[in-house]
Amino acid sequence: NFLWGLLWIHIFATFISFFKIDLIIQFCSNFMDHNTCLQIERWAVEFNSYAGIAGQLGTNALMISLYLSITLAKLIEKKKISYIAFFILGWIALVLTGKETFYLANFLGLLTISIIIIQKKYPNILKKFMIALGIILVICFFLIILNYDKLLDIYYEKSIDSRLILYQSAFNAFESSPIIGHGINTIMLFSEHLTHNIYLQLAAEIGLMGLIIFISSIAITIIATIKKMLHNQTISNFLIISIYLQIFLLVDGFFANPLFDYKFIIPY
Repeated sequence: NFLWGLLWIHIFATFISFFKIDLIIQFCSNFMDHNTCLQIERWAVEFNSYAGIAGQLGTNALMISLYLSITLAKLIEKKKISYIAFFILGWIALVLTGKETFYLANFLGLLTISIIIIQKKYPNILKKFMIALGIILVICFFLIILNYDKLLDIYYEKSIDSRLILYQSAFNAFESSPIIGHGINTIMLFSEHLTHNIYLQLAAEIGLMGLIIFISSIAITIIATIKKMLHNQTISNFLIISIYLQIFLLVDGFFANPLFDYKFIIPY
């Protein structure tokens, strides 16, 4: 409850940023450097993306994601309408950060928990649920294909072009030593930045053998958590938050550097 209360600060700050960015800049100037404040203002004015008081869009989106995981656990436990409203507010705040990959990571965390609960409590409708989900995904796939050029233009305006360069650098490093890699923290020998894909970066640094061990450890942990959720008589808040954050990191790892950022790896 204490952590949940603290995370509410980031929800409020994000909404205040949306309505009154000058107020947030004035507040942040008391403990952030001038360049960071300018960047927060630039994100808000030019990109309609709001970092709140977190200093970074990604950090703010992470705080909101943690809030969503705890709120979802409370909603499942207490089944109160107020927590549905809190959850929706969290999602609105997340959208205001403009971090699209966080939308996907949080959605898949929510979807995973929904499937587990349906399997546990309403096994008879799971098949219908999965069919409906499949239809929705197919529709989304065709919508993406039909609007591919427009979506590509949008993402090229952001960071996809630079990301592809980072991916290519990591892949080239992997090709030169595919089995054992080049060693931890050696990616900077091949690129100016971290790869923004932990799987490609690990492949380059610790090779295919290390990557298999890493992925296996994540898979074992996720499977163990899901088994506990299915076999325990009641699903504890801890398990709900746990599987949510595990799925979150698994998905976010395709687009960011959560494994190499303490703000992400410590909650995981």
